[in-house]
Amino acid sequence: MAPASGRNSAAEILCYSLAVGDGQNATIRLESGHNVAISIPDIGDARDGFEFVTRRGTYELHVFQLFPGGTTEPFRISVKVAD
Repeated sequence: MAPASGRNSAAEILCYSLAVGDGQNATIRLESGHNVAISIPDIGDARDGFEFVTRRGTYELHVFQLFPGGTTEPFRISVKVAD
């Protein structure tokens, strides 16, 4: 669990890295948190979940509040990668 705040500046976006191999099945889900979304560059923007087949490399997971409210919002995400 970590705070997420609005996305008006880079300091307000939490960024996580995910290193994967080629052809793996990735599932990323927002498990809890209101008004919180995940974006993955070149995959999708502002969603509560993703399922995709990976290419070898590192993906960035950006977590942020959709509508900034001036307070932090706790959240929990799950990340699963399988062959």
